[in-house]
Amino acid sequence: MSHKIVSNSSVVHNAQTRETSLLTITVNEVNFTARTGFGPIESPQHTVQFQAVVWANYSSSNSSRLHSFGHTLPSQDWSTFTEALTLTSTGSYDQVLETALLYVSEHLEPMFGLTEADWTVSL
Repeated sequence: MSHKIVSNSSVVHNAQTRETSLLTITVNEVNFTARTGFGPIESPQHTVQFQAVVWANYSSSNSSRLHSFGHTLPSQDWSTFTEALTLTSTGSYDQVLETALLYVSEHLEPMFGLTEADWTVSL
C-alpha cells in the first residue's frame, strides 16, 4: 500500500531553478520504544516515534528529498489518537503507517507556502 499526503497544487521547491511540482509526504519509519527507568521509583516510558519525508517529483525518476521531520509521542497519546480513528487499511503494518500519516496530516506545520488545508491524504 502506498500511503502518502499530496499537496493540492504545485509549488516552487527550488528557488534557483524555479522548478515546481506537487509535494508528497511519506512516513518512512515508525518505532515503538520501551525504556525502563533508571531507579526503583521510575516507571517504564513507552513512546512511538515516526519520521516523515517531504518529496518533490515523488513518482518520477528525478524525485528529490526536500525536508524531513519527526514526531515522538507517549504511547498513551498514540493509543488515544488511534482509538479515535476509523482506518481503511486491513493489515497491521499498513494500519501503523496509516495512523502515523493521519497524525502527520493533522499536525502539519506550514511549509512551501502551503497550510494544513492544502494537503490531501491518499491511502
